[in-house]
Amino acid sequence: MTSVAEARQIQPVKWQIGSSPSFSTGRYGTDSVTRIFYTPLTVRRLFRDGDMSVVVPLTCVHGNGTVTVGTGTGGQTQVTSGPVTTACGRGDIVARGRYYVVDEHGAVPTVAVIGHLKMPTASASLGLGTGKPDEGIGVEVSRSVARGLLAMVDTGYTFIGTPADDDLNDVWWYDVGMSKRVSSSASVSVFFEEYAALVPGLASARDVLGVLSLIRPGGWRMQLVWQVGLSDGAPDHGFTVGASRRF
Repeated sequence: MTSVAEARQIQPVKWQIGSSPSFSTGRYGTDSVTRIFYTPLTVRRLFRDGDMSVVVPLTCVHGNGTVTVGTGTGGQTQVTSGPVTTACGRGDIVARGRYYVVDEHGAVPTVAVIGHLKMPTASASLGLGTGKPDEGIGVEVSRSVARGLLAMVDTGYTFIGTPADDDLNDVWWYDVGMSKRVSSSASVSVFFEEYAALVPGLASARDVLGVLSLIRPGGWRMQLVWQVGLSDGAPDHGFTVGASRRF
């Protein structure tokens, strides 16, 4: 998690490369436990008025086939149950872009528009993806509210590519959060987020995230994220350890 205001600062660097492996476990609105290990490699190009990135992930799913990995939307797909297995392979490649429309000044917050495109490179037969492309748009808003304290609101909508034998919803999502800079190189953040369910009739995914972000010498950045699910559609718990370098 990177605040809009922090990302908007003019940097002499042009690139950022990193990975943020995550592990989550939960029932996701089904009757069985599924464990997901997601390891993305992210290459990001930084510009004066925005950025573009490509995410190439490795995904492993341990379960009985009742859950299919979504597009980073928090939603999963219920399918036919089978024996407990572990399936690993390349996940869906995602291209993302962001453009800063307004910089914070006076009472006006920082505003950025965002978009993403998912390319269906993950195996649908192994439950690593839906096998169809998705597209999404959104808005990020942030504003300083006190010394070292930043308020953030993000929202968006993802158009889900639906396989011929499934009935999937398009997905709206939002999150709200606060970030506090505790030193020149560290900040802590808390977010509440909600994603609409992909499958009609299942509960939306709602959870809380706690984030510790560190900036280290040499352009290194690290993040620790702890996730706690608040609804049946969300994982019960999740944990992410991320590291990246700007140059």
